[in-house]
Amino acid sequence: MREGRSKDTKAKDKQGNEVVLPTPSPALLETYGYTDELAQILEVELDRHLGLLMLDWCTHKDLSRIACWIEPALLGTFVKAVMRVVSYIEVLKEVVLGLGFYEVHNRLDNHHEGLLGELVTNESLYLALAEDKSGSLDD
Repeated sequence: MREGRSKDTKAKDKQGNEVVLPTPSPALLETYGYTDELAQILEVELDRHLGLLMLDWCTHKDLSRIACWIEPALLGTFVKAVMRVVSYIEVLKEVVLGLGFYEVHNRLDNHHEGLLGELVTNESLYLALAEDKSGSLDD
């Protein structure tokens, strides 16, 4: 998602209101620090933009907020990223269950609803966006 409009944490929505990405918690910042240390060993630079977008999605479940920071053509890429996280959590649940971390396994229950929200429903993402642009599909 390097093609995003801006690496800024602030953007403007359709109405011109300022929209701000959420601030990561201290625990998430600590995890970022650890992953940065590992990335240095591998001589890789990590981009936090998608992570902040995912945090915003988990906090607000508002696709129009996400669209403030990325090009419209990249919304499908964002949906794909959410689906990858859902897939990863399925694997993670199996691992923690095998290790006997039952509390962690239980905390990961209902992750589909928590991550997908209204993003992937019977109503197509593209139909919802087209409806926003035209006012109604029935016209």
